[in-house]
Amino acid sequence: MQFNLYYTRFYSLSRKLSFGALVLFFLVVITFSVFYISGSKEYLTQWFYGMNTCFYRNGEWTQKFFTNHVKAAGNYFAMVASAICLSGLVSIFLKRRKYFFTTTTIQNTCFKKRVWLWYVPVVALAFGNWYWGQANIKPSADEIFSAVNCAELSPFQVLAYYMLPNNHICFNFINGYLARGLNTDTLQTGRTLSLMAYIGVICIAFHWLCRLLNHRLWSYAAVAPLAFQFSVWAFGFQARGYECQLFCGWLAFLSIFNYIKTGERFALKVNTFFSILGFAFVPTFLYYFIAQCVFVLLVKVSKRQMDLQFWKYQFFCLAGVYLLYLPALCFSGLAALTGNDYVKTSLEPLTAFLPHFLEVLKYFINFIFGFMIRENHPLMFILFIIPAALFFFKDNSRKQLGLFYFTLWITWTVICLYMERCPFSRNMIIHYSLSLAIIIYTIYLLAECLLMKVKSVLTKNILKSLLFAMPVIIFCSHLLVWGSFNSRYLLYFMNVNDMYNDYTRDVAMIPAGSSVACSPERYCFYYFCRKGQYHVSRCAVGNEDFYVTSSDEPLPTEIAGKYIHFKTGNEGDEIYKRK
Repeated sequence: MQFNLYYTRFYSLSRKLSFGALVLFFLVVITFSVFYISGSKEYLTQWFYGMNTCFYRNGEWTQKFFTNHVKAAGNYFAMVASAICLSGLVSIFLKRRKYFFTTTTIQNTCFKKRVWLWYVPVVALAFGNWYWGQANIKPSADEIFSAVNCAELSPFQVLAYYMLPNNHICFNFINGYLARGLNTDTLQTGRTLSLMAYIGVICIAFHWLCRLLNHRLWSYAAVAPLAFQFSVWAFGFQARGYECQLFCGWLAFLSIFNYIKTGERFALKVNTFFSILGFAFVPTFLYYFIAQCVFVLLVKVSKRQMDLQFWKYQFFCLAGVYLLYLPALCFSGLAALTGNDYVKTSLEPLTAFLPHFLEVLKYFINFIFGFMIRENHPLMFILFIIPAALFFFKDNSRKQLGLFYFTLWITWTVICLYMERCPFSRNMIIHYSLSLAIIIYTIYLLAECLLMKVKSVLTKNILKSLLFAMPVIIFCSHLLVWGSFNSRYLLYFMNVNDMYNDYTRDVAMIPAGSSVACSPERYCFYYFCRKGQYHVSRCAVGNEDFYVTSSDEPLPTEIAGKYIHFKTGNEGDEIYKRK
């Protein structure tokens, strides 16, 4: 009873805090919008540079990002944001009694039944996997880019300067604050953030399996492959936003099924909140979000329901995403998000794109199972379609799970064919994880059906171990071995440890204690110099002992006459020494 009282008080306090947070957020956005609209491009440029002038390709920012066209469009974006926020303020003030006077009693069973102890082995497994991975896999170029060029900017610049698609704004924003607060390396804090998300993902998956399987031991067996699945495990120790995006994806998945089952608005609020966060961590959350909307639409149509409440919250979600990306829209432009080379629509004929799409789809199916047995083995394609068996169960929730599974992949297919562009493998982390979880659950149900007529509990458990637990354990062993051999290469399709060693040797060419300046694309060299005994700067003054650039980046004209070529590094580093 005491825990229930504490939980109820916490719930009541959280509602009051959420009211205050929403009011503050809306007011901040309105203030920013007024400031932006009233300021000239020249004034805003000086204001932006006043935070920090030395950032990635700072000379190109006013030419390729914050242009006159972007400023003009940004005024309209800011006006729309102000209208959204004013509407939001009016709405929550009209409903303020719900935030302050609604009383709800929350029943707690977790501590009463000591259910939390069940999660200790799960957390230990996740932490052990993370520790092994982060200790053996060196920092990658993409990690260093996000840490140095994004997370280390001033907080507003993190939100506003969307220089490349790997600017995972929410992740880098949190990572930057955490690193400054702890006075530590953004790469290490980033990996720690991913650890928290990884532990969260495995615990959520275990919770979901416990509810479906209704057996703790089988749930331990079923969750293990989800912990060892390559993308889930590998990006659990990367200082990138993918694992946090997956965490949001799992919570959105559980909450939307809870909403369909109960119709509770709270589940819809949870879904909306984590969908907004999922978009903020990595914009490719869009693949999951569209699938979720289509899935709910199909379920409601089958029940002949409109469910305007659901669509209202989807509007809230999109409005929230719009407001979070407002600084990027105003200072980097819509084209930076939707028109870059990584995401813009291809112009080739669909017939020319289709063979490539089919090859990518086969590769992604292989990736779900860690290329089990061998690439394109028929077993993997059989397992991929095995959730179709869920449609033959009488339980409606199982049919809905099967519908969700195929909706997830069909909507992704439609998006890719429409764009004529396939995402990177790492952008499929939500699809990989949820698909494997549903496949494992389907196999468990099929094993249950086969053993339905077995009366002896002991005999049934022995046979279930042979039909379910043993194959799962063997599959885990494969994932562990395959992942350990391929992790250095398959993260970004380059050997990150070799890159790390090359940069270490390149930096060692420069005498210790020297002052070094690096060009924008030599951010890795800058990071390794900073970790060593060097006085390093990202923006050259012209009096540094050495200047490091790449073969396709000429020396800046203002300092070119002061340096002569010194050495060429293993990673294409062109090292110049001051005359």
